[in-house]
Amino acid sequence: MHEVIERAITDDERRRLLELMPLLPPPSIQWLRLLRRLFEVACVVLLGAILIATHRVHAAIVIPCLILVLALYWKLEFKEIFIAPWERFRSASEPIARYRAAVSDAKAVRVHRVQASEVVQVLHDHGTICLFRVGDQQTYLIDPYMMTPGRPCEKWPNSSFEVFEVPQWEWEVGPLCHGERLAVRKTMVFSEVFGDSDFDVPRDGVINQPLDAFLRERQLQKG
Repeated sequence: MHEVIERAITDDERRRLLELMPLLPPPSIQWLRLLRRLFEVACVVLLGAILIATHRVHAAIVIPCLILVLALYWKLEFKEIFIAPWERFRSASEPIARYRAAVSDAKAVRVHRVQASEVVQVLHDHGTICLFRVGDQQTYLIDPYMMTPGRPCEKWPNSSFEVFEVPQWEWEVGPLCHGERLAVRKTMVFSEVFGDSDFDVPRDGVINQPLDAFLRERQLQKG
């Protein structure tokens, strides 16, 4: 069975959707690495001070060299310790913040409810497509790796699950599983099913053919 319904989002659904994309913890300072680099800088500065104090090298030469060494340390080490982690943190946090804002602001959602009796997996380079038998005349195609949060639920593939469309968020969200893990009937690779022939994935994931008939047709078109 596959059905699509539009309804108000419940508090429990909002909580579960938010849990799919938790906030990231802020980066921590790499204290051991920092202490090592500070010790190395202190040694370089001390060496420069000794050279100047003992008049072995003129200060006009030592000071520019020290400035150059400190600049290199900043660029190669201290920037990586202090600034780069926060830049990566901000970059990774931005889509999470947009997603959580969309879920928090949503008043209604569009929900794909799926109950399946069989499943065939199709492996590809970036994940696994699942083809579910959802009735005598329909097949449901889903690839959780191309959705938010980019991974399937724990008991996947599942006999009963939901996929959400959230306003102001461009990707489908889920799946949220409610049933039991479904034994995979067969595992295939992408080229076995789709080959080089064109196949437009339906917007709602529903293929209006029985699972076995769809696989046979794909095999014939591939051949």
